[in-house]
This record gives sequence, C-alpha cells and structure tokens, in this order.
Amino acid sequence: MNTVVTYALLWLSFGLGHTLLTMPRIKQHLEPYLGSLYRIAYNLFALIHIALVLIIGQQILDTARFTAFSSTPVVILSSLIVLAGVVLTLLALRQYDLGLFSGVSQWRAGKRQKVLENEPLQISGLNRWVRHPLYTGLFLFLWGGAMSPFGFWTAIFASIYLVIGAHYEERKLTTLYGKAYTEYQKNVPAFFSLKMSGR
Repeated sequence: MNTVVTYALLWLSFGLGHTLLTMPRIKQHLEPYLGSLYRIAYNLFALIHIALVLIIGQQILDTARFTAFSSTPVVILSSLIVLAGVVLTLLALRQYDLGLFSGVSQWRAGKRQKVLENEPLQISGLNRWVRHPLYTGLFLFLWGGAMSPFGFWTAIFASIYLVIGAHYEERKLTTLYGKAYTEYQKNVPAFFSLKMSGR
C-alpha cells in the first residue's frame, strides 16, 4: 500500500476515535466505568493515539527537508513560523480553564460534585481576532514544519482534521450559547484575520 495512503488511514483512525469518544451515546456507555476519570482517560487515549500516528508516519515517510526548501533564508523563515505557532498555541491555551480542559477538575470533584458547568463564551483576548486561536497556532506550527514529505503530509491531514473538528465544535457552541455565538461568528473569522485591534 502507498505510504501516503497508509498515513492518511492512520489520521482517519485518529479522527474517528477522537470523534466517537465525544458522542453522547458513547460517553453514556463508558462513564459508568470511568466516572470522573472520563475526560482524563479521553485525553490520554488521544495523546497516545496521535503519538503512534506520528511515530509511524516518521517511519514510513521521508523526514529529510525538500531540496527546494534547504536554503538558509527558507530554513529561518520556516523556523520563525513554527515558533510563532508555538507561542500562539501557548497563549491560546492560557484562555482555557485547563483544569476542565484536561479533566483534572472533574477528577478532583469526583462523586461529590459533577463538573458540568460550561465556561462563559470567551470573546476577549485572542478571541477578539479569531474564533479559534488555538487552531490558528497549530496551523502555523504545522505549515511552518511542512518542509519534508512527513511534515507536508502531516500538515495536510492535521489541517483537514482541525477544520472538520472546528465545524463540529461550532455546532456545539451554537447549541450552548445560541444567538450570542451566531452573532460572534458573523463578526469574527474562524482562523485568520488582518484585524489587529479590539472590536
């Protein structure tokens, strides 16, 4: 089988696994066994799964930089884009309740308190310019590193996954926040914006 097709199937397995575990019906079946550890288990599974996808990808695809992108200016530029992606991703993560995001808050609450509270709609900080600053940072990181066959195909498949994931995430956010979110959607782009000042 073609190595690119194999890598695509590995990414498909990650996307399907990640999506299935967020479905209410699947959660209802698994939560009695995992209880307050569900979110932590979900995150650990996702981390292990994506790590395996990337490790196998590095084994089957060439990781050497494309000859056309080997010049010093291009190397510097791509490194700066990767760095910008890392910085933006870290800044975006600061806007989340990392306890809820990781599952630690749910685990600490245990049976004493079910942590179901949704965070208020976040439209300040980086969210003034784009609706998904975390994904924007990941896009920069991915495409800044797309300088080899492995990097290029990783950027392609991960970007497809992020775009599809953002679509489903926005459906959930629209359900949660209603008109407030649809108005926000109209005024703020999803991933990239030229606007550099607050609304």
